[in-house]
Amino acid sequence: MPDIYAIIPARGGSKRIENKNITLINSSPMIGVTIKTLLGIASLKSVIVSTDSEQISHVSLEFGASCPFIRPSDLSDDYTSTLDVMKHALQTLDSISENDLVMCVYPTAVLLTAEIYESAIRMSFQINLSNQFLVSVAKYSHPIERALKMDPESKIKFIRPHFAKTRTQDLVASYFDAGQFYISTKSNWLNSESVLENGYGFEISKYSFIDIDYPEDIEEVRRRVGWTTPP
Repeated sequence: MPDIYAIIPARGGSKRIENKNITLINSSPMIGVTIKTLLGIASLKSVIVSTDSEQISHVSLEFGASCPFIRPSDLSDDYTSTLDVMKHALQTLDSISENDLVMCVYPTAVLLTAEIYESAIRMSFQINLSNQFLVSVAKYSHPIERALKMDPESKIKFIRPHFAKTRTQDLVASYFDAGQFYISTKSNWLNSESVLENGYGFEISKYSFIDIDYPEDIEEVRRRVGWTTPP
């Protein structure tokens, strides 16, 4: 049975929300909430944080994660992909074997529960991830075939006019990358060029995540967990 590791990529240079990864959520730093959830999963061997920030490293250690290295600055800019960050981490971590399962979890995945991760891990053992990924996905709330476009004068048109009269219940459900976690073997992480082109989807509810890009997204997360910023 392979071991299972979680790696959290958490750079310090967030542009739209300053210090996003350590912003307080329910009185704890965001990354701390995610670390605490992951540490509640008995099957995980270790929770590791890859960061370029000494501050994020310090916070992560306080919450029980491992921070065995500081990520180099050339892998911490706006153009660095998650895949590049994961490859660097796995090339650095000799203790992880080629066939061990590695789960990449974003620090912003604060609404996911240990039970959701455990279900995904169980699915990982039921399928062959030696050359594929298990990706957290969510269902579009409305069929994308009936999407509209709007011109500068606010005129709307169907993007795909031939679906204009198709009933929504007759269209196949569509999904998108929820951007919460990805699971595969260490070997596949190191040898892949994309996490989405070859793999399986693990569906999560739209209530289980928020894409945190703006300050109002932070407030929505706080609202969902029943916490407001102290005055």
